[in-house]
Amino acid sequence: MQKDIIKEIEVFKPYEQAVLLCSRSDFNDDIREYVKKLFYSIGFNWYEFLGISLINRVNGVVYKNIAEIEWLPKYVKYFLKIAYIEQKERVRLHKNEIIKISELFEINNIRHAFLKGSVLNTVIYDIGDRISNDTDIMVHIKDLDRAIDLLKEEGYIQGVVIDGKLNPATKKEILFARLNTYEIVPLNKPVDERYLPYHEVDINFRLGNDATQEESTRLLDETILLEERDYCIRTLPLEEFLVFLCIHHYREAIMVYKIVYGNDLTLYKFMDVHHFLIKHSNTINWEKLHNIVIKMNRWKDVYYTLYYTEMLYPGTISDEHLNMFKTEDVSYLNEYKGKDNSDEVYSWEMDFIHRIFSYDRQCEAIEKIGEENARFDMIHSVLAGKE
Repeated sequence: MQKDIIKEIEVFKPYEQAVLLCSRSDFNDDIREYVKKLFYSIGFNWYEFLGISLINRVNGVVYKNIAEIEWLPKYVKYFLKIAYIEQKERVRLHKNEIIKISELFEINNIRHAFLKGSVLNTVIYDIGDRISNDTDIMVHIKDLDRAIDLLKEEGYIQGVVIDGKLNPATKKEILFARLNTYEIVPLNKPVDERYLPYHEVDINFRLGNDATQEESTRLLDETILLEERDYCIRTLPLEEFLVFLCIHHYREAIMVYKIVYGNDLTLYKFMDVHHFLIKHSNTINWEKLHNIVIKMNRWKDVYYTLYYTEMLYPGTISDEHLNMFKTEDVSYLNEYKGKDNSDEVYSWEMDFIHRIFSYDRQCEAIEKIGEENARFDMIHSVLAGKE
């Protein structure tokens, strides 16, 4: 039974409804007419609409879907258009760098898989719809040093860009990341382009701090080559790619460090899953997906991500498919971690509908996890040589 998309999201404020509807993959005439009613209503909050679109990085899709609607405030269209033009050029430059790395790794038999935006921006979305700040790649632990050396030969430097300047990482920072996390210090290469001064590559060698090396090895043994008109990149099969997205999103949604900086529930993460599922609605194998979740024991990651994606973008996934991943106890839908890599959890007082677009959730969480945030700051200070 087809869901009434508009009725399902009436629990959100008008400007929130507009953002959700305008960032949909299946934006159509009926949705457009409802959005126009929201736009033309007295007191519609354009500042919130524009701000939420940009901060949540869904502005590219939003602009494409409302570009032809008449009588919109000029400043709204102007800022959305400028951002869209910049995103389009930035994605083009990103794509060029991704192709180079793909060819480099293929020639040298580096076991790897491009993930997240590096695939979504070039396969799922049209250029300009979505922006990436970096390129995410999973590399087998045994090929990690070779992969780093190859990238360094191409001009990449391990370090972080701060205020437009690349700060090379110290040996202490590089070692700390390798021993205590699932990824290395990012590699950056000067591109010297207006829209892409540096190209950042984030390499991880496990799915997360709580994951085993065997999980990553199994995924890297099943990679596929996606062939486009002018290039090809190696990534995970549909079902594995979706599971990875869910694992990544769930981890960030409950991660202390992401919460205190307001990066836990950025809307584009749910938009990615929505667009991915809509595009592959007739090709994804739900039974295979279910078996993967059983094998990896990733029920929470998958159900959390799919459950909230469906809440934000009704009609993305059927109740039948969603319930395949539902556990008996779903209290984790409203919980976050008190400390990373621990079983310490807290329950949200704000419900999801109110906290998804509100930074008040930071204020609520910081009272309980402020000590852990201070520990993160201390670690960064030590690594940066400030203490």
